[in-house]
Formats: sequence, C-alpha cells, structure tokens
Amino acid sequence: MALTYKDRMKIWFGPERIGCLNNLRMYEQGYKENKNAFSRLSKSRKCFLLSTANYGNLGDLAIAEAEVQLLRDHFDGEVIEIPYGSLWEYAKVIDRFFEPDDLLCLHGGGNMGDVYPLYEFERSSILSLFPNYRTIVMPQTISYTESGKSLLEMTKRIYSKHTNLQLFAREEISWREMKLQYPELDVQLVPDIVLNLDIRGYKIPQCQRSGITALLRNDIEKRTNNDDFSKIHTAVNQMQKKLSVADTVVEEKAPIHQRERHFFIEQILTEIYSSQMVITDRLHGMVFAALTQTPCVVLPNNNHKVFGVYKWLENIPSIRFAHTPEEAIAFISELDETYFDEDSFYTRDKLQNKFTSLIRALR
Repeated sequence: MALTYKDRMKIWFGPERIGCLNNLRMYEQGYKENKNAFSRLSKSRKCFLLSTANYGNLGDLAIAEAEVQLLRDHFDGEVIEIPYGSLWEYAKVIDRFFEPDDLLCLHGGGNMGDVYPLYEFERSSILSLFPNYRTIVMPQTISYTESGKSLLEMTKRIYSKHTNLQLFAREEISWREMKLQYPELDVQLVPDIVLNLDIRGYKIPQCQRSGITALLRNDIEKRTNNDDFSKIHTAVNQMQKKLSVADTVVEEKAPIHQRERHFFIEQILTEIYSSQMVITDRLHGMVFAALTQTPCVVLPNNNHKVFGVYKWLENIPSIRFAHTPEEAIAFISELDETYFDEDSFYTRDKLQNKFTSLIRALR
C-alpha cells in the first residue's frame, strides 16, 4: 500500500511528535479527566494493554479477548485496557502513574507492516513516548512491501532506542524477519494468541451441525479469486451440500466496546459450531474452527500469515491447508467422508506449553 503524504510526515518528524501536536488538547484534557480514577488504583502492579481492537474485525476482537484473558490469568496485578485510537487521551496519565514494576502490553495481530500503517504509527508512538518502560508486543505478523521501506526504517530507528522491549511473533517467517530487522531485541516465537482462548465463557448453544460455511476475505489481503471460489462452490453443490458465505467482519460502527466484543465473538463461534465444515482464507476463521472442533479447509491469503499460523495446526487431522482450488475440493470431499474421533480435533492443551515464554514475560 502506498504511503500518503501525511504518513511520510510522520516518518520524517516522528509519529509521536505529529500525534501530540494533532491531539494536544486531548492529551491535556484526558489527564484532567482520568487522573483521579488512576490515583485510586490499588498499590498492586498495573498492566496497560494498549491499542486493542475496537472495530468490526472479529479476528482482531478475538485477539483482544484472548489477551485480556491471558493477562488476567497470569499477570499478578490489575489489567487496564486502552483501545486503539485512545492513546492521546491516556498518554499523560500513563506517564504520571506508571511504576517500575508495571508493564505495557501492545495489541498483537497482523499489523506490523505497511498494509495497515495507522496501527504501526500508534505502536511506534507508544514506544517513542515510553522508551524506558518495560514493554511487550503481543504475538504479531510482520509483512512489509517494497513501498513500505521508509516505514520499516522508522520502526527500526524507534524500536532500537527502546531500552526494555520484547517482541513476540506468531509464526516462524515473522520470527525470522523480526530477528533480522531488530537484531538487538529479544524476539520470541509463540502461536497466535487466540489459539489459547478459553471459549467456555461463551454461551454456544448445542445444536445439530449442518451445511458448510465459507468465511472469505473481500479486502486487500484476498488471494483466492472469484473463479477459484466458483470451482469450489460448484463442487460443493455437486456433493449436495448447502454452502453459506460469510466473513469475520461485522458492519458495526466503531468503537465496539468490551461487552459488545464478547457478544460478537459468541455469535461467530455459534455460527461455526453449527456448521459441519468451514472453508476459509481468514486466519481466525481457521482458528475459530479449531476452537469449536469444526473440520476446516484453509485457503491462502496474499502473505504468509495464514499458512504460518496453520503450521501450529498441521498435525490436527480435521484441519487441512489447500494451496489450490483443486486441492481444496479434494479435502472437502475427504473431510466430509472421514470419521473423526476426539484426537482428531484441536484442544487448548495441545499448544499451551508453546506460550511459556510469553507467560514468563508477564511476571
């Protein structure tokens, strides 16, 4: 994605400088409005979870749910969530009330790169504003195009100046790339955090599974074209299976608050749980299928993140990665005819030990 003139201004002068100038009133007003609430916090440790999703991408909302759940389970202190777009409202109050044992955690996902530069600018602003605070970037995918080299160079400059920063990658390609681009930082490899989400807190009705649900992208990351999906759709019809097409994006105007977030995740989990099978090129379409023990055929997107996270699941017989439409059709037929026992499906315990380095970092 080509960077705009405003993007280049942030790169040249620093995103935190431009951000502060554009939001100076919010910076000061936010401190006045929030300082009393922060001063009443207990004397226990605090973890500020910053830039969490508050928009209609259900995968990103699920990441926020899983992050909060993990922190509440393993961080010994209070967890304070500050959603994306609210940095300048809370920046000054964080600075005034942050203690040496406190922690900053920055929202994970697939936004380290130039495809969604706004999220990188917010993350880089945080790292510039708080260069000495103990900070963790939750599991991420990094992916830069040729046109994003200047943004990458900006992050290398900012990240390298931070004195206490730890990065977590959610698949091996990003792990290697982060180690290459940020050689002075501690970079660890863990699964996508939603694979650790405990879904027992969601009210998912027990029902008879029926039909196939296709959860497909319709954005810049789409790789499977209409002709490819038409082949798959025709094959499913010939199998006399009902196919419904959906997505993991809801048309809900931001901001989506925490209670609404839980409701939307519950809805998509219920929809997938009611299906006999899922076909998806969405990373979290695949993950939601795994969590609900729904057979799944996974199609590629236009970068490495879906296949990279699939590698954590490649030994799960009910989940198959198809590189071509023909392979997808074969897998659909095969999964439809296969009897699955309990060992064929994903359970959280199969990967929980892979999150050890992240859990250790929270302590």
